[in-house]
Amino acid sequence: MLHKILLPVDLTEKNRPALDAARELLKKSGSEGEVVLLHVIATIADTSFEEMSDFYQPIEDDARQRLGSLAEELSTEGIPVSVEVLYGDRARSIVEYAAEAEVGLIVLSSRTLDERDPAANWATVSLKVAFLADCPVMLVK
Repeated sequence: MLHKILLPVDLTEKNRPALDAARELLKKSGSEGEVVLLHVIATIADTSFEEMSDFYQPIEDDARQRLGSLAEELSTEGIPVSVEVLYGDRARSIVEYAAEAEVGLIVLSSRTLDERDPAANWATVSLKVAFLADCPVMLVK
């Protein structure tokens, strides 16, 4: 049973396939599980949130508004959904949240890797999450 699916989103249209996949997984499994929409705001190194709050607050407000629209889309289909906004390193924040919230599955979008530049592939958030998460991870193209 899928009790909780974590869906990290960067608030672009490239997340649509992952959103659709999470929706279909819940519908096909007959599970009454929840989808958690998570957006991580990357922080500027060597600064505190307090000294940069004027910078971060509009970003968080926009993220919450856009996450709310996605949440409404799922909830109108009867899917329980919650929204989380975190600050920090994206991959680390996703993995830590998944462990703390006892997530059963992480579903996230992944881009096609460039075989001509393998070093660049190691920097993708989706690949880091896939390697570091303790729970199953589904990458959606």
